[in-house]
Amino acid sequence: QEIGWEQTLIAVSWISESDRELAQLTSARAQTMNTYFEVLAQIRYEVARPAPEVADPIFLAHRWLGSSDSVRASLSADVAHIRRSLLAHPPGASPIYRSMETRWPADHAELWRVALSPTPNHEEQAAFERWWNLVKDGDFAAEIDSNGQQLAPPRASSIAWILRHAAYLPVDLSPLYRALLKDYFIGLGPFAAFREYTSKHAAQADLDSGPIVFEIAAAPTTIGASAAVAAKDELLFWRLYLLDRFISTAVDAVGPSELRKVNSSLLAVAVRLSALSAYSASKY
Repeated sequence: QEIGWEQTLIAVSWISESDRELAQLTSARAQTMNTYFEVLAQIRYEVARPAPEVADPIFLAHRWLGSSDSVRASLSADVAHIRRSLLAHPPGASPIYRSMETRWPADHAELWRVALSPTPNHEEQAAFERWWNLVKDGDFAAEIDSNGQQLAPPRASSIAWILRHAAYLPVDLSPLYRALLKDYFIGLGPFAAFREYTSKHAAQADLDSGPIVFEIAAAPTTIGASAAVAAKDELLFWRLYLLDRFISTAVDAVGPSELRKVNSSLLAVAVRLSALSAYSASKY
């Protein structure tokens, strides 16, 4: 399926991270990371390899997250640029795309993973804590403008996205995880799912939510499986993961062509692999 360079980059960085997690389970590391990055060679943005000061911060973050340790060591300029950008703006308001006024506080989870990779100084640690205080209760706006005004209401995909990345951050995940369960959880007997919005807001599907069927939103349900792993909630992981596999199999068998394309896209595969690899790594 045709997807934008950013979605492909995110997918590849998640696959590479899954590769590292699964490598913990075997003595012989699978030599797959170079193959993943061959995908990026097809993306013009990556071929250009822009300097940090003219690149989108989200691009720099996922280039770092998807790289091996040896490559990360050569990306210190990227890390420094992300840190400067985060410190120059209020919590959640640092741009992830240089050309867009819209801000996405949830995507700062990736930026902070990179920014905190070397030991942060006092100013950086304080800025990180301000961002975490903004999002930790789950009632943050999914989108804001450059002045911090809400453009979109809270949504489950944003919360699950933060939880997946916050597993690598020095925070207590429990308040945010409780918010996800309280406001978005759907129990379906042996299965479970997440809705994208609370009942106060209409459930309109978009790229971030994935398909929405009978309130069940694909993205927060699949990413939520990774969030459950981060919160050490093994039972919920399996309830979410098994529902995703059941629906995915049904879509492949009898779903309309557009849904089949979404279901088999690189990003969808990467998100599923991320959940499974995080769970597998948590058991060892």
